[in-house]
Amino acid sequence: MPPTVEGSPLARRDDIRAGFVAEIESLRGIAITLVFLYHADCLIARRPFLGGTLVSPLAALVLGGHTGVSLFFVLSGFLLVPPFLSEAIGGRHVQRSTYYARRALRILPLYLLAVCMATLLSARHAADLLHGLPYLVFSRTGIGGTEPLWPYSGVWWSLRTEVQFYLLLPFVPWFVRSRWRRWSSIVAVAAYTALYIGFVTRCLELRSWSDQLVLFLSVFGRAPQFALGALAGWLYGCHGAALRSWARNAAWRGRVTGDAAMLATLVALAYLLQRVVSIGFMGAELGWNAWHLLEGALWTAMLLLLLLAPLRTKTVFSNQLWGALGRWSYSIYMIHFPLMWFYVDGIRRIRPGAFTSWDIPSVAAMSVLAAACIGLSATTYRTIERPFLRRKVRISEPGYLRATTVVETGSW
Repeated sequence: MPPTVEGSPLARRDDIRAGFVAEIESLRGIAITLVFLYHADCLIARRPFLGGTLVSPLAALVLGGHTGVSLFFVLSGFLLVPPFLSEAIGGRHVQRSTYYARRALRILPLYLLAVCMATLLSARHAADLLHGLPYLVFSRTGIGGTEPLWPYSGVWWSLRTEVQFYLLLPFVPWFVRSRWRRWSSIVAVAAYTALYIGFVTRCLELRSWSDQLVLFLSVFGRAPQFALGALAGWLYGCHGAALRSWARNAAWRGRVTGDAAMLATLVALAYLLQRVVSIGFMGAELGWNAWHLLEGALWTAMLLLLLLAPLRTKTVFSNQLWGALGRWSYSIYMIHFPLMWFYVDGIRRIRPGAFTSWDIPSVAAMSVLAAACIGLSATTYRTIERPFLRRKVRISEPGYLRATTVVETGSW
């Protein structure tokens, strides 16, 4: 199974995780930065969700920063699926109670606090306190300005998708334990594939566009990204050492090839996002959802290249700055959007006409907000996330940790 990267110079000595991989933590930092920049552009430039604008591929990496959430999904598949695949082929059994307890300790403390705070801050009458109940059980997406807890709920939809993935994942080994179950799994995968193709090609449609959007943002629509991450985890676990050795022994060819492949993957992602930005986020989700397959494949390729190839440009993608942002990424994700919303709205109330486009004052104001968001997120990580992460490590059962030595801590 995947080796740890304990000798990495980027690993923190006081890190509480048993199998820390600096490259993955850095990818989380890149993902949350993309999401932050995307939301900043949405509020500053007010780009339409249903119809976009033509921009350069370089600008599309920022304006299409919602792709950072897709990267989080790929990482979840990479980190969480291998123990269950190992069990499915006869490896050590994964204790379900421990798995669910670890998942709960990872995402629930900060999320439940956020829902409670959002409910209290949004309530105008006693009955409004009930608005938070659907979010507590992940039964609402939180998408759209008409939501009762908007803008606090603006990013909660992805947590709902993650929870759906968490609940389904432990059933994977069950489907391969006997011949009839394996046939059942083949039928289920074939049925899902047919339905997925039907919906992305618009041969099948739900009654309303809002229902269609909820479907595409659920685990149904994002399952290919989780699956691609899982495929990368399997490849890394079974052949990672051999591939890494081959790349190192290829001398200069391996280095040149690795950097060229990374650049080509990044350029391909930029051009893909250019197309998405040109038709708008909502237009892409509802009319061209299959782009997530290409997006997931490109992020998966970048993940494997970063882990396996001897890149000369590795420090660009994996360094202590990205690592720190990755460590605080969950807090940043939960905090940044409502903070940004009220910050921009407050300035516009004081100075009508402010924040109509990107200029020097807008960049300066958003830089101040970014610094405040990072500082607040580092605090919530220390005071809220970290104590529960320590408990999460203490309840780790040996079977789960031995199934994969890449121990997930920040996928969500």
